[in-house]
Amino acid sequence: MQTLVLEEINPVMQYMEYFRNAGIFIFLVILISSSLFITGVLAWVFLALVIATYFYFNRVAINNKFKALFLNFRIQFIKRGYWLFGLALLPQILAYVLRIGFHVRIATLNLIGLSYVLTALYIFTWLILAAHVDEQFGEIESGQNPSRQSRWKLIKNIMAVLILLLGLAMTFKLFHWEGANEMIMMGLAPIAFLMYFVGYYLTKVRWLGILCGGVIANASIGTLFKIMHWPGADDMVYMALFSFLIFIPIVMWKRKLFHMLLIRFCIAGFLISLWFSHFNLQAPTRLELAYEHETMNVGQLLPLCDFDLIDEISKEGEKVLDKRIEQMDSYLKQYGTRFGWTRIHRTFLANYELFASEVLGYRRNPKVDSASLPLALKAIQAENKITDLFENETPDFVNYDLEGIILLTMGKKDEAIASFNKKLSLNIDEAWKTRIRKRIKEIMKND
Repeated sequence: MQTLVLEEINPVMQYMEYFRNAGIFIFLVILISSSLFITGVLAWVFLALVIATYFYFNRVAINNKFKALFLNFRIQFIKRGYWLFGLALLPQILAYVLRIGFHVRIATLNLIGLSYVLTALYIFTWLILAAHVDEQFGEIESGQNPSRQSRWKLIKNIMAVLILLLGLAMTFKLFHWEGANEMIMMGLAPIAFLMYFVGYYLTKVRWLGILCGGVIANASIGTLFKIMHWPGADDMVYMALFSFLIFIPIVMWKRKLFHMLLIRFCIAGFLISLWFSHFNLQAPTRLELAYEHETMNVGQLLPLCDFDLIDEISKEGEKVLDKRIEQMDSYLKQYGTRFGWTRIHRTFLANYELFASEVLGYRRNPKVDSASLPLALKAIQAENKITDLFENETPDFVNYDLEGIILLTMGKKDEAIASFNKKLSLNIDEAWKTRIRKRIKEIMKND
């Protein structure tokens, strides 16, 4: 009987609830809109109070709906994660196909940048939602040690954020935007540090986990050095690569001692180290050259983007410099600025800069090599051919005052001043012009 009565009055209750909510909504609209005649701040305060009140009285329902939505999203992500990862890589593959196969230049760089961001976003989401699933290991997520579980989640979440930052940094570096190098260091250096904790939490034998985490950390630092083109990068990459060859069989053999996530980290670190080593037949370099020059026939270009001018001159003499300048002239004659700044342009510029800095005593030996000053001058004058060709829209590492400094060190003050004045007439950064004017004033003062 009571049920029948409730069914009869249910439509009436629904209408009453509807009109009540409509009345409250109209009252709030009038209250907020009328507040605008007094001050906009008061209107925003009333709006914030309305939203806060709504969430407060419906917090249980909202919390339950959020948990259900999060759980459903997590289940769907775990089921379709591999497809999402493929979709993240698809723009990059499409960019290389369009650029190399069909010579399409429009938006291909944007596709690669999009792929970097999507891949980092996928790894970020995967670490947050699905990285801890390992029924055989079963220690990280067990409720027996809440403090250990919370510390592990903190480490995992920090790493996810750093990987997302690294993906954004690689996109910045792709477009040569400011702050890219700093973001890469802020991403990879902390990741290397966190790897020791990852090894600790994902291994039942703690010392073995820390040792394994150290190997992954070494791979992270080697990757950082390789991306930044710092000395010693190859040594660190090879050390990590051979360490993985020792540890991965141990990890696979003693599977029950390690969480599945640590095994995946080891495999990922091994593949990254292999990618940046020379054992893969210079695959990254070949791929970069193929993209830049829109062809897969890059065999003749490889020797032009992987050499050390300082070591070559020290071993074979000054004829090597003439040989390299001749190669550069031939490359400029064939390609010019057709494909914009390529890796080969940058490699020649970097080698000329490093050689001149070495002769001036700016690097390893803090002493001027007077006998090599004419060679350094020749190298910088060869560099000027490239910078002039691109109308001085050059990479950040180009020093516009090196030619004048070399001439000044050789005792040719008039030629040095002429070189500095020539640089002032070029389209270069104002900071460089200020620096060059300061040098000219110092020369005049000394006279």
